[in-house]
Parts: sequence; C-alpha cells; structure tokens
Amino acid sequence: MDGVRRISIFIIFLAVLAIFTGAVAAADWNVSVGSSIQSVVDNASENDTIIVNDNNGTAYTYTENLVINKKNKFTFCF
Repeated sequence: MDGVRRISIFIIFLAVLAIFTGAVAAADWNVSVGSSIQSVVDNASENDTIIVNDNNGTAYTYTENLVINKKNKFTFCF
C-alpha cells in the first residue's frame, strides 16, 4: 500500500506542476483600425507581440501618444 500511495502523490504533484507551468505563454495582441494601441499596451505582458493592423491592405494612420511604464519586453509589428 505504501508504494501505491507514493505513486499517487507523485502523479498528483506532476498534475499540479503541469497546471501551473502551462499557464505562462506569450500572446499576440491585434490592434484593429480605430482601436486604441494604448489599451493593448496596458494589458500586454512580457514577451507579448502587439500587431498594429492596416485597413485591409490600405495604409492607415494611427495618431496616438503612447505611455509605456513597464519593464517588460514587447514586440511591435506595424
């Protein structure tokens, strides 16, 4: 019985470990025409990619002042 108990505890430990390590991943954030880039920056986490979309192939001008007060690393794609 002692061996079965150890194996059960080990399996539970691995399951809990998998839950917590699988939750951390970089995300892609898309900014559509007319949306706020700042709101995406505010919600982004470290190593996320922020993609600023054009107007379906047509050039689009975004006029916005950005404030980035984070030590995180972001990738911007225009």
